[in-house]
Amino acid sequence: MPRRAAELSSYGAQRLSEETFFEGVFSLPGGHNLVLDLQTGAFTMERFYEIHPAETEGKSEDELADEFYQLLTDAIRLRLRSDVPVGTSLSGGLDSSTIAMIAAREYVEKAGRPFTAVTAGSIDPETDETEFARRSWKRGKMAWHLTPSRERHVSQRIAELVFHQDEPFGGCL
Repeated sequence: MPRRAAELSSYGAQRLSEETFFEGVFSLPGGHNLVLDLQTGAFTMERFYEIHPAETEGKSEDELADEFYQLLTDAIRLRLRSDVPVGTSLSGGLDSSTIAMIAAREYVEKAGRPFTAVTAGSIDPETDETEFARRSWKRGKMAWHLTPSRERHVSQRIAELVFHQDEPFGGCL
């Protein structure tokens, strides 16, 4: 059993290494980028982000929270730049709800139309976050598209899903 397959069977869909299901193909570690020279085929991998604890010294929790919020808002605003409508996936979890709410506010100010959010419901009531997504959608006044999952529908399209994903991912196991 390849190491990546063993990781998945033991730890779920967590990424514990850069190995993939494909021999000689690796994923980039978090906070890194890769630059490929098309002329020579040479590449360099560099860390583009690193947290430096010294940057937080002497700041209160409120100051750090404000700084984080500003950085997050700027990152979202940057990704909203487009000459076509944009949207996001809204699961109803904390991460996607926060991003969608900030994006909705920023987007409507610039584009003059509601921000679009898409939610895929779960067939398992234990993991379905549709109600949380609904609350974010209403509060953020977004254009919301709910796609309820149907076991039959998923099973009919599993080959297409596997083809596009190439390997298992969070939420598919």
